[in-house]
Amino acid sequence: MGIVRKVRAWARQGGDDRAALGEADRYAAAKAATQKLVAEAEMRAAQAETRAAQAMRKVSEPFRAAEEEAAQMLADARRQAEEIVSAARTEAERERAAPSALEGRLAEAQAEIARLRAELARFRPAE
Repeated sequence: MGIVRKVRAWARQGGDDRAALGEADRYAAAKAATQKLVAEAEMRAAQAETRAAQAMRKVSEPFRAAEEEAAQMLADARRQAEEIVSAARTEAERERAAPSALEGRLAEAQAEIARLRAELARFRPAE
């Protein structure tokens, strides 16, 4: 049994005690006003939480977009760096292979010259 009911029951038993009834009514009115204030405060707090969540989303969206863009730029930079390194390695291999290929061609040319000299010597009259 609530306190208001207890006070009213007590006041009824005492018969003529209007002060107790007035006190119970004031208590009930104060309790109702307090409950109304609490309900209003809770409603305002819920609205404030909603606004705060919206503000956080608005603030975090640009950061998230910037992080995504930075990650994409980093991935592109890595891919380009790998392409450059691969091209440089290919060119270095080509440069390393070029002298040996030239040396091989030079040896072939020298062998051909020696063969042609030998053939020329065969056709020349002996002196």
